[in-house]
Amino acid sequence: MPVWQPPQEGSIKCNTDRALATGVVLRDVAGNFGGGRAQCYPHGLEALTMEALALRDGMAFARDRGVQRLYLKTDSQELVKLWKVGANQRSRITPIIREAWELCSLFSDLKLMYSSRSCNQVAHTLAKQVSVDNRMEEWHSAPSCVINLVTVDSNSDGVI
Repeated sequence: MPVWQPPQEGSIKCNTDRALATGVVLRDVAGNFGGGRAQCYPHGLEALTMEALALRDGMAFARDRGVQRLYLKTDSQELVKLWKVGANQRSRITPIIREAWELCSLFSDLKLMYSSRSCNQVAHTLAKQVSVDNRMEEWHSAPSCVINLVTVDSNSDGVI
């Protein structure tokens, strides 16, 4: 089974995921938790729109944390394909992709790649920590709900 892999030296990896909320986690080359954010979108948006929002939210969070070299991972192959087409497309998520493309200029290096859901467990778990009543949460250190996942990921020798 694929497992979380660290980014290249000198980069930060941002895993994103969605449920009824977006979940974002930043981790360094050693797998250390560099921060996380979750935001609830209670309007019943479909999966691709939520994945695009997670991408945009991940980029915004990385920008807020001063990241320069960012490797984004999503478990949506469709989003990766649409990202490669760029901001000039006809898709229901085009406005969100345009916002994300505008954020690109803030990074010296940015890559978006597909990663299987099994590599995104920390982001997925963080997304479950918010609700309609508690719409946004941010963590500077790993919350108890993901400490074991971060430890397992950091000590594994799997492949993407």
